[in-house]
Amino acid sequence: MSRRARALAALLPLLGLSALVVRSELAQRGEALRLAIRGYDPRDLISGHYLLYRYELDWQGESSCGSEPPDSAPALGRHLQAGCCLCFTRQGDSLSSPFVRQLSCAEAEACDDWLHSEQLQPPQRYYVPEERAQELERALAERKAAVDVVASPEGTAAVGELYIDGWPWREALERFSPAP
Repeated sequence: MSRRARALAALLPLLGLSALVVRSELAQRGEALRLAIRGYDPRDLISGHYLLYRYELDWQGESSCGSEPPDSAPALGRHLQAGCCLCFTRQGDSLSSPFVRQLSCAEAEACDDWLHSEQLQPPQRYYVPEERAQELERALAERKAAVDVVASPEGTAAVGELYIDGWPWREALERFSPAP
């Protein structure tokens, strides 16, 4: 094998890794949307090292793609239609849950932020350390939870920090855990 071929063979994995890092960084550009979540399956919120959840969206306005969310369950994700996009309208600061409506992806450019509806289909997974899993499961069942989501220009979601009662989850567990 020639010297040039060996150098290329050594460089190729590094270029691939670099491309993945750049892609990840680009996906997280933009201002995060703080979306409320709820445990997906109360019998098994923690599956392995992952917290299972679904989004509780604040449906406002008329949706022009797919079915309308039922009034009795406006926050549940079961009415998200494949091939549609979710249009987010920000309300003040990023800590407020944005208004959401479902529309055709051709109309999504006019939204503050948008995602393909498949990006929010339940169940979603959030990695948690095994030693904190039971605390997080209890906190998710007893308190309000949310995650930061950044919408890429292509309509894909990058999930950021998990919040419990408005606090990053590590701080919340320290703050709300009973003293030994």
